[in-house]
Amino acid sequence: DFKRKVLEEIEIDGTKIFAQLSSDDQEKLLAQLTERVVEKDGIVIEQGATNETFFIIKSGKAKVIHKPDSGLLRTPRVLATLGTGQYFGERALVKDEPASATIKASSQLRLYCCARPTFNAVYGSLHDLIDSEIERRDGQIVLEPDAAEQCTGDVLIDAAIAAQEREE
Repeated sequence: DFKRKVLEEIEIDGTKIFAQLSSDDQEKLLAQLTERVVEKDGIVIEQGATNETFFIIKSGKAKVIHKPDSGLLRTPRVLATLGTGQYFGERALVKDEPASATIKASSQLRLYCCARPTFNAVYGSLHDLIDSEIERRDGQIVLEPDAAEQCTGDVLIDAAIAAQEREE
């Protein structure tokens, strides 16, 4: 089915994450995913708010917008545009911290949503993979222009925030 096909295409550092799950965890995840529609200009996640959901874009586009808390560049900046098959929200679930950027629909957005309990239930199988991806992002020094096209939401957010903090 379409939901399975979208999940099968999600990668972290070239590794298909759905394939890393056991058959039981795959079925658990598929059964628990809900769908949500966000109209154009709707906010999915607000920077600084608590996020309890892992999102996968089924269709549409979303902008990743970051507003610095301090420094010279306090103007909100669009860090990336995300599309089908890309995901966001995992950092807040793994690190248990507020959302690091606002995610705003730039067209009608259809999302697969995975609530924290389901994410945590299948996270064990992906623990090392997701943690190493977060660690890689935290250590990312410069965001190259071409890298933006290859990044998912949280990857790009982390890189842009780190670059901005270095500028200050």
